[in-house]
Formats: sequence, C-alpha cells, structure tokens
Amino acid sequence: MKRILLIEDDDTLREILVEALQDEGFDVWEADNGLTGFSLAQKIMLDLIICDVDMPGMNGFKVFDQLRQKTATSAIPFIFISGNSYLAHDYANQPNQANACLLKPFSFRELLVLVKCQLQDPVPEEKLAHM
Repeated sequence: MKRILLIEDDDTLREILVEALQDEGFDVWEADNGLTGFSLAQKIMLDLIICDVDMPGMNGFKVFDQLRQKTATSAIPFIFISGNSYLAHDYANQPNQANACLLKPFSFRELLVLVKCQLQDPVPEEKLAHM
C-alpha cells in the first residue's frame, strides 16, 4: 500500500482529502502544519507528499526545501497545493522544483491523476469516467 503524507492547515479540506485518498486504497498520514509534516516525513517511509504552500510557521516551500536537503527524503515525489495564484510564479522560480503543483479549488479527480502519475500507477479509464 502506497503511503502519502498530506500537509494541509485547512481542517475541512484535509479531512475530505484524507478520506478520499483512503477510499482509493492509500495509507494516508496527515499533518495540520509544516513543522509537523516535516517531522513526520523524516519518520515514515513515504511514497508521496502533498503539501499546502500557505501555512503559518513553516510554509510549504520551506518544508520542500528542508526535505530536499535530507538524503532520506530528497527523492520523495512532492505535490504543492495552494489557493493563491502566485503559486505558479513562485513555483517556476524555485531552484529545486516540486514534481507538480495544483491550484485550489481543484477536483479530487485532478488530484488523483497527479497522485497516480507521481506514483506511476495509472488510473483506469472506466474509473475516470465515473469521477
């Protein structure tokens, strides 16, 4: 079972995404802030990290940068999510870019396609048609 860490400070969105990802068969760990997410990422063998950008304390860019500096976490695929349109500009200017970014609001289908792509696990066409 693939392990995903979701770092999102919006409780409602985090709960919805955790449940939806679990329904897809993923083992989902969650953190409500960047510092907790950074700590969990170092303790758990993860297959993917999904991280909000705008969070108090340690934002998503800091989480990403710190994890890329650690040998054990440097190669974990990383997806940014954000409600701010400046993400595309900031993301493009990052020296070590994440694997993908997704602007809120997004559909779960969009996120699932990105997740499956990063995990190299194709989404069956018939499943996409019913999402």
